[in-house]
Amino acid sequence: MLGVFKEFKKALKETNPSIEFVVEEFPKFGATDYTSTINKILAAKPDYVFTVLFGNDLITFAKQATAVDFFKQINNRFGALYDFNTLKTMGDQAPVGTDGVQRAPANYLIKNNPEAASFIADYRSKKGGYPSDWTIMSYDCVTTWAQAANSAKSLNAAEVMRASLYPPRPKYLNCAAETNVVLLRCMRQ
Repeated sequence: MLGVFKEFKKALKETNPSIEFVVEEFPKFGATDYTSTINKILAAKPDYVFTVLFGNDLITFAKQATAVDFFKQINNRFGALYDFNTLKTMGDQAPVGTDGVQRAPANYLIKNNPEAASFIADYRSKKGGYPSDWTIMSYDCVTTWAQAANSAKSLNAAEVMRASLYPPRPKYLNCAAETNVVLLRCMRQ
C-alpha cells in the first residue's frame, strides 16, 4: 500500500505544488488500537485525510474514530476504499459524508453495463445477495484471461498479454478495467 500512497502524493503535488502533508501515519497492518493515529491527525488539523486502510483495518479505525467524533472534527473530509464488504460490515456505523471509492460497484454496473447486470442478476439468484467488488474483479480477471487466451490460441503468458492489448479487446464487466488493469493483475499472480 505504500506504493499507492507515494503515487497519490506525487499526483497531488503535480496538481497543486503548494500542498502540504501535515501527518503521515503508517499503522501496523491488523492494528487494534488507532488512538495515537487519530490523535496525531486531529492535532495537525488537516484540510483532508486520505487513507489506504481498507477492510478490517478501515472498519476498526472508523469505529474508533467515530467514538471520538473524528469525522465531525475534520468536517467529513476523509477518503478511503469503502468496498462492498466493508460497507456491508459497517452498516449504520459507516461514516456518512466521507468520500469513498469502490473498484467495481454493483449498483453502478447494473445501470451502465448489460453484461454486468446479467452477471449480477445471476449471482444474486444463486447467492441471495450482491457480489462484492472483489468477486466482480475476479470474474473479470478470469473471463478476460479466457478471452485473451482464446484470441491468442495459446496459454503462453506473453502471447495472452499481447492478445489482450490489441483488437478485438476483451470485454469487461467493470468499466475501470478498460485499462487492462484486471489482466495485468491476473498475469502477475
